[in-house]
Amino acid sequence: MEKRENLYHPMPFEDLTKIYNDFGDSYPLEDLSADLNTYWMNIAGSLSYIANNRIDQLSQRQVSLLTSNFFEHFPTYEFLKWIMRNYPHFLDEYRMYDEVRVLLLTYLVE
Repeated sequence: MEKRENLYHPMPFEDLTKIYNDFGDSYPLEDLSADLNTYWMNIAGSLSYIANNRIDQLSQRQVSLLTSNFFEHFPTYEFLKWIMRNYPHFLDEYRMYDEVRVLLLTYLVE
């Protein structure tokens, strides 16, 4: 349950602001927070269904969204893969959600 509880806290807005300031002139970042929120909430919501023994209520769309990482869903932000280490709170958050995503897929496949 520790992973589940770790998903429910604010986004790393300080690091996102730094990313906007550092790259906003070079990349279209106006939707980054919204796209992260949409992607991460699918992971958190899917985990909630499983943790509450409601796996039968998971939609096929929710499950299919779990099969790809954030950068596969939103290739516009692919450059972030190479600079995430400069934004430790963002990196930690990304890694945590991606780890949960992979664990969910493992559970759903078994």
